[in-house]
Amino acid sequence: MSGIIHPYLYEIDASLLENRTIVRYSMPSGIYNAIKEAQGMSADHAMAFSGLQAVLGWAAPSVDLIGIAASSPGAQKTLTMTAIDPAQSADEMRREIEVAISIWLGIVLPEKAAEITAMLNDGRSARGTPCSVQPIRSALSWNGACASPADFALFDLISLIAARALEGRVLNRDTPDEGKLVLSGAQQSLYFGKALLRHEPSRVDRKRSTGWWTEVFNVAAVSTPESRNLRVAINVGIRNFGEIHEARLGRNRARYMDVFLPADSALAPRSGRIRCIELATTRRDWWNAGRGQTEKESADRRVLKTILGMSGLEFDEATLGLTPLLGGSVGLYPRFGTVHGDQWAPGGTGVPHPEREEYLAFLDKHLSTAGFTRVRMERIAKRGPKEKLVTVLDNKPSDLKTALSRRFGSNDATLALLQSRPTGAEVFDDAIRAVLGEPHSIIDDVWTFGDGLSLKVQHRPAGPFAQILDPIDESKVTGVPKHLQYKIRDSLRGERDKVAREGMAAYLDRTFQSLPPGWMGLVEMNEALAEDAERDPYLLTYQTIARGKGVAQVRLYDPEGDQNLDSASFEHPTSDTDSFAYQNAILDLFRSAGVSPVKNQDLRLAAWWVINLNGKSGEQQAGAKGGFCTPIYIECDQGAISVCLMGHNDDPIRCSYPEAVRLIATGEVANLKFKKADEQSTRIAQFLAQATPRDGKRTVLFVEATNIRTAVPGFRNSGHFAFDRLQLGNVGGAAPVREIFPSDGLSIVRITDEPVKAPCYWVEQSVQGTTAGIFKEPNATRTYWVSRGLPTPLQLSAGMANKQSRHEQGARQYKHRRFPSLSEVTVVVKSEHDDMLELVTLTRAMMQCHIATDEKTILPFPLHEGLLLSGAAR
Repeated sequence: MSGIIHPYLYEIDASLLENRTIVRYSMPSGIYNAIKEAQGMSADHAMAFSGLQAVLGWAAPSVDLIGIAASSPGAQKTLTMTAIDPAQSADEMRREIEVAISIWLGIVLPEKAAEITAMLNDGRSARGTPCSVQPIRSALSWNGACASPADFALFDLISLIAARALEGRVLNRDTPDEGKLVLSGAQQSLYFGKALLRHEPSRVDRKRSTGWWTEVFNVAAVSTPESRNLRVAINVGIRNFGEIHEARLGRNRARYMDVFLPADSALAPRSGRIRCIELATTRRDWWNAGRGQTEKESADRRVLKTILGMSGLEFDEATLGLTPLLGGSVGLYPRFGTVHGDQWAPGGTGVPHPEREEYLAFLDKHLSTAGFTRVRMERIAKRGPKEKLVTVLDNKPSDLKTALSRRFGSNDATLALLQSRPTGAEVFDDAIRAVLGEPHSIIDDVWTFGDGLSLKVQHRPAGPFAQILDPIDESKVTGVPKHLQYKIRDSLRGERDKVAREGMAAYLDRTFQSLPPGWMGLVEMNEALAEDAERDPYLLTYQTIARGKGVAQVRLYDPEGDQNLDSASFEHPTSDTDSFAYQNAILDLFRSAGVSPVKNQDLRLAAWWVINLNGKSGEQQAGAKGGFCTPIYIECDQGAISVCLMGHNDDPIRCSYPEAVRLIATGEVANLKFKKADEQSTRIAQFLAQATPRDGKRTVLFVEATNIRTAVPGFRNSGHFAFDRLQLGNVGGAAPVREIFPSDGLSIVRITDEPVKAPCYWVEQSVQGTTAGIFKEPNATRTYWVSRGLPTPLQLSAGMANKQSRHEQGARQYKHRRFPSLSEVTVVVKSEHDDMLELVTLTRAMMQCHIATDEKTILPFPLHEGLLLSGAAR
């Protein structure tokens, strides 16, 4: 197999980016406050601008960014709209934006639109010029490790330059799937890149129904260590569309649709662009439409109806947002997604090998005209050294039983099923046998295996753990001012959830006798409960079992049986999906109980992670907490996992992995969420300095760049980044609390885990177009790229599927495929005792080392376990 890899990673010389500008429109504060007041928003709430992005794509398509920000330091925050390197003047931009705002106001606030539009037109509330022109500085600084722009708008600029170089270009020329790439609409941030979709999507006619698919090219700016230039990473994927059944509309979770929309020639005469805008449909909208209650429509729906009406497209109120609509250059496509339970994706999940080389040539051709050149890489290692630093568990029951014995010692491990479905106990017991093998004896509820492991297996009814919660008493909200109603509802939900937890805990005490610490509980729950997140007991189940010193997993099931997938979509039929789901749930319970996938090691494996959850995550889900932020240190030494948490007085709390689940779930750790950013960062860094051992033992510590960079600036690609000298806990100009050097025996490996920023790749002379291994740029010494393998179920059919083009006809045309991508690995601190290539090889091996699943993940063990602890914080 060839060692030459072709990444979809391109760089540009900063000197080519001079004389570029930003036009920023800052809405006058009086108008902004008037809109907030009309929406019923209090002074401390940001304005809601749902649907405005769509109107901008139609009436002011040059706008790239939209958000709430201050026009200058210390100024009041207001609605800002930004065009980067626009073709129009500031006055032209202002006219387009103000027309778009007027249209949007007329749709979402018709009773106040005339008054606010008059303020907009006569300038009564304006102080100075709303539209300002600002240059983008192209200067880069270099500290010997990483390039850093003087103006971070440079990242936005190169994302857009690359995206515009591809916009309107013809993809798949001379094939049935030919089409032009269309740029997505205005968004709140370009950090995760800019998307381009092929228009029009390809139609797929199947026995069950009709669907559509199209390619998505995500273009994201990146800076990588040891590179003097800024770059863009191109990630290619597939988006699937089709008709959505109303049963798949969650009560709280929105379903999104892509609307391909040309700019209005009367409103933006010089544009000629088609933008792909995103709008949402909800169960409430569908419910109101069926009863003719149009006055209760969401802003997205009202905007959508206006756009379709202006475009001359007829639609049915009852199915709007659920059924594709095509007419002329306008197209509405509801998205398919597995998160919503959609079971049939017309275009699969990736693209086959013949297209990968064509996409690379397409990118080379068009990006080179904008000044980009492709980054060169070559493989330096395909496999790791014969003598491994770490020995991981094999896929053998004997290895897993040994790990369980090591974790639980002479105490019997307890595995409990809280049963809801009639066949649950049988499937559960069969899954245990599949994972651990046949027991030598079963006496009462104790299973004894040949190598000394005893496992206590219990089945009990799920009771309140799988029952829908009571609704809150809405009568208590009547008469309360609109902007205060959420506080009353939050209080009512909190009281209801507290009572529910107490009832679950009492049920555990009555139903199970003397459960040991670290017991494992699998709860079967009807998936229909997830349709109403506010009354769904899902999170409360985890919290209650954690309080009962256990660890939990929940298996959602369809009581009417899983719908069979179209057999024509699969060449290799799989075994019963229930069996695999229960096996994975049991393995996940073992992982939650602290069973390590590493059995022998000559070094300590460690990780830093910061749990950082925004308030009200989970869309008002029952049991969801408010904002939460706390740091974690995790280590695995001689096959045993331990965790260090920050206590309320900042003292470290050292405990087992399941005990860490309990302490986080019950809130018995420090919460820094509501501290100022500087204080939060300082305290986290000081904790990590204290929690990480200084014993000189050979240690490899993993961090994830996005997760940790705000707390530890030394991991950020900026002037703070430096090799072999990591400073922790700096306050102003004072000395850091701790500095880590190569002489400390500690190597620190940084992983970049941002899928949309991971460049795809193609390999010459490879049947699959993929390859395993470690790759390096010619001049880099500390930064490597590793390939992510295909998940095991996809490997079974990849041999034939990836050889075939999508443009060919046949039964295998739409098999599930994954487009491979590369992940960045940087050795920030290299211990004097470690070899560079050995560290990167170990990192890649740990990415494939997990108890619960054989699917490869970017996060290596035990960093992956830190991410999973975030679930306990909910």
